[in-house]
Amino acid sequence: MMRRILVVLLFVALSGSGWASSVAEANLSSQVLLTAELSGSQVVPAVQTQARGVVAVLLNFQKDSAYVLGSVTGLTSAITGIHFHRGRVGENGDVVLDLSTALRGNIVATATRLSMLPRALIAAALTGELYAAVHTVTNPGGELRGQLHAETDLQFSAMLSGGEQTPPVMTNASGMVVAALRQDGKRLRIWAAFQGVGQVTGAHLHSGSRGTSGPVVADLSGMVQGNVIVGDVDASSFADALVHGDVYLNIHTASYPNGELRGQLALSTNSQLAFELWLDGDQQTPPVQTQARGVGRLWLNTSLDTLSWEIYVAGLSGTEITGAHLHRGKVGASGDVLVDLSGSVQQNGWIRGSSTNVNEALIEALLEGQVYLNVHTRNNPNGEIRGQVWRLLREGFVAVFDGMPQVPPVMTTASGSGIVSIDRSGTSVHYHFVLNGMLVQAAHFHKGKRGENGDVLFDLSNSVMPIMGGAEIYGYVISGYWTRESTPPLDDQAVALFFADSVYVNVHTAMHPNGEVRAQPTRQYAPLSSTSPVEEGSVQVPSVYPNPATTTIMLPMELASPTTLDWQIINVRGEEVLRGTLLVGSGSVALDVSSLPAGYYVVTCTAGTSDRRVYRFLKQ
Repeated sequence: MMRRILVVLLFVALSGSGWASSVAEANLSSQVLLTAELSGSQVVPAVQTQARGVVAVLLNFQKDSAYVLGSVTGLTSAITGIHFHRGRVGENGDVVLDLSTALRGNIVATATRLSMLPRALIAAALTGELYAAVHTVTNPGGELRGQLHAETDLQFSAMLSGGEQTPPVMTNASGMVVAALRQDGKRLRIWAAFQGVGQVTGAHLHSGSRGTSGPVVADLSGMVQGNVIVGDVDASSFADALVHGDVYLNIHTASYPNGELRGQLALSTNSQLAFELWLDGDQQTPPVQTQARGVGRLWLNTSLDTLSWEIYVAGLSGTEITGAHLHRGKVGASGDVLVDLSGSVQQNGWIRGSSTNVNEALIEALLEGQVYLNVHTRNNPNGEIRGQVWRLLREGFVAVFDGMPQVPPVMTTASGSGIVSIDRSGTSVHYHFVLNGMLVQAAHFHKGKRGENGDVLFDLSNSVMPIMGGAEIYGYVISGYWTRESTPPLDDQAVALFFADSVYVNVHTAMHPNGEVRAQPTRQYAPLSSTSPVEEGSVQVPSVYPNPATTTIMLPMELASPTTLDWQIINVRGEEVLRGTLLVGSGSVALDVSSLPAGYYVVTCTAGTSDRRVYRFLKQ
């Protein structure tokens, strides 16, 4: 069955027209993952603490939901509150969302309807104006803080002209470059199209601010094919300069050996909701034989009501563009027009404009990679060049660590949560987990669905960082990247496993060498309320209170109608020690555990025929 799922994922990724999408591109969702990495240094004023935390927000436009998951470790004292505040980096602001009631131990998990959140709040999250803060007894003003930001690669672009040269060059040539810096800052993908130049003798990225000249940082000459540049380079040595606007593209020709076209690469202001496209005839259905090419970028504003675009095309067989439209459709498929760009065609190679004709369906289609641009000419009225619109946002997964998913289950108080994100091209996996209550010896990505054990895919042990308090270890942060350049390298088969919910994180300890806690990175999550059907493979963080307990435990149920509940309590040896049947409805269920000896226990509850829940608690 596993092999069949992977074959289907890979087939979908590789099928279509002459332009093949990656495994990740073929399986994008309409979700946006926002994360905040928490530390005391971000609190205003800064707090001296070894504590760390992570908070994830998964926005799902298709399901109209927002899911919040987080965990902390190493706090100096008990948590008194956890909130989202409005404020930029270095600023303090008012509470806009209280998460305190969703806190269970060191884990917070809750969900709400996206449509219930003010658009201004969503816009603030997308512009980096929201932060998560954890308040404690010792630090009531906040012990941990982290700014919320989208999991995304960074987009850069530039207009190419002779006027940008130093000194300026008189030429009618023009062009555009769009580049994407991978989140880890290691690789830069470059798409450039230009026209009006003579013989190209070289192309380079240089370091230097606008109006100055600087040394070459990357040679792109081998990527030049006629009037285009397509490829990727190692950006490790100049990523910081790029982010600060100090890298430019220079195209040299026989007539202008020092450079005929130049453009300063600038970070897109709406990089968190940025899209890019590459246009050619091969993406048409059926393909069109043409030398024309195009490149461009699109972006949604943070209030999600305006779509803007800046696109450049070169080498069309018919010099006049007769129409340009955004259509709905996957790679290799044709679909209806979503937005007409024809009125923004400038007939000099540029298509620039914006539209307020933005609805939820368009946002979903853009995020899922199901929008393409078609450029029509007199010679090719059905379209001469076409380009799929791709997002820079990374696909997001959430993970909850517990002993119960282990095979066999492990009774432990250890816990944690975190995120995984994968870039659209499937070249890097970003992971960030925060763990509590164990002494970690090793951690790995393994192959396997829930309920299965599998081989190690990638060793995470070198990225395990203990959170210390003197000589005591409070918890751990596991953070880093698995990329195409890693050993072993990330490949399409591994990426397909993530999208098939077939990768798990296993954390090994001396007490449990086969694994003490385990988490399945998933794009599914707990329902908005317990009255909603639980999706197979969803993340849930069941809560029992009080925990530890002495006489009674309370189990939240919130069922839609009175239902028969069968429950049983199992000890660490797997023996049933209590069982019963109750008629329950909305509210919490009280179970008397006063007769139980001290120790760890698991409660399993079955409501009706399909709603099964598992809880754990410590009896004192």
